Amino acid sequence: SSVPYTITTPIFYVNGPPHIGHAYTAVLADAAARFQRLRGHTTFLVSGTDEHGLKIASAAEAAGESYADYCDRMSAPFQDMLRRYNVQCDRFIRTTEAEHAEAVAEVWRRVHGRGLLEMGEYAGWYSVPDEEFVAEEDTFVEGAGTAAGGGGGVK
Repeated sequence: SSVPYTITTPIFYVNGPPHIGHAYTAVLADAAARFQRLRGHTTFLVSGTDEHGLKIASAAEAAGESYADYCDRMSAPFQDMLRRYNVQCDRFIRTTEAEHAEAVAEVWRRVHGRGLLEMGEYAGWYSVPDEEFVAEEDTFVEGAGTAAGGGGGVK
């Protein structure tokens, strides 16, 4: 019997245009999917763009565009890149799509229903470039009193 495969590219951030690293990972994922298809396996190749986060909001603001317009404009080159490199993607997912939001909500309901979520609060530093919380001991003062930690400034 055929073992089904789901292969994904990294989810691409739309805070900048595609570059060689995006193309490289997409071509590698496509090669893996083609190999599994040649072996007779049912294979589903997924790619997409991550259109959430403070970096993207900042990039939209800097471009003078609404969040939605910016994401629409910046997602298109990633889709074009896949076509240009003949990546045979079965599904391109944008995290701003209603279908994605519904799927995430369903996963959240299931995980919550099984008691696997621990609700709480967090107060502390947040690194926008890294999109992660940074422990107090990992922060430092940089330049003219700008707090930094991880890969850049923190708030």
